[in-house]
Amino acid sequence: MCGRFQMTPEAWAAASRLASVPDFIEIPLGFIYPGTPAGILTAGKEGLTSRIARFGWKWNPDKRLQINARCETVWNSALFGPWMKKDRVVIPASCFFEWTPDKEMIRCMEPGSKVLYMAGFLAENSFVILTTAANASIRDIHHRMPLVLLPEQVAPWIQDETAARRMTQLVPPGMETAPYLFQQPRLF
Repeated sequence: MCGRFQMTPEAWAAASRLASVPDFIEIPLGFIYPGTPAGILTAGKEGLTSRIARFGWKWNPDKRLQINARCETVWNSALFGPWMKKDRVVIPASCFFEWTPDKEMIRCMEPGSKVLYMAGFLAENSFVILTTAANASIRDIHHRMPLVLLPEQVAPWIQDETAARRMTQLVPPGMETAPYLFQQPRLF
């Protein structure tokens, strides 16, 4: 479901090569949870740019924060479709996390890369990550995973609706997975 991801300085440095970064923004680093701000890539006046947006969209005050949308239905959804047509974004991250049925936290990263790119859309200064059926690398952990794009797919995802529609039908690249072990700080 991708309810948490991480941004490291190395991942942001790699992602910022694809888009201009305004001098006045400071990209949040560390763990990104629903409701917290994160750096995203979006369309700018002259190519791609970056900005800060909140993870999760509160489209109805009586409903929970919407953090994910399904690739299979997003284009035809009365709720999500209009946002997909006008404001697709990419959410860079160093990794995302999934949980096993035994509640073990698993870190998922793109092999050999400091950054991965998750497809999404922006709605009212909040972003939603698109999910798809899990590929073979994630299937034993969770049945869904983010729609992860290759670096060369980032600009077409954001700028070309026809290309983006095709990408929602792709199988994401394989992920490297490993248990994520929290380190307890020591006082002495």
